[in-house]
Amino acid sequence: GLERALLLMPDCIVVDVRMPGLDGYQVVRALRGDPTTADIPLIILTALIQDREHFRGLASGADEFLVKPIMPSQLIPIIHQVIRRSQADRQKALRALAEQEPPSDGGADA
Repeated sequence: GLERALLLMPDCIVVDVRMPGLDGYQVVRALRGDPTTADIPLIILTALIQDREHFRGLASGADEFLVKPIMPSQLIPIIHQVIRRSQADRQKALRALAEQEPPSDGGADA
């Protein structure tokens, strides 16, 4: 996926959390950490519904964290929204997230 992102430079990337090899959080961090792909809008789409997973996804650098199932008619407007989001807006959202208390995992391993 990372190689394809570098090759194709898509307008937006939607990743799942549970994937073989790297998980979605690792993919998001890798894309945000590479200057070539750092500005690509990123959406995590997953079946994981816990608050800590939502926080972790956004803290990884995703623009949105969505829970499956989602209808294409719901996903498409969100894709358009994140494509229009500026880098300044992304930074502002990350700063606001950094000021929040991470949700407790209830003692479970992540």
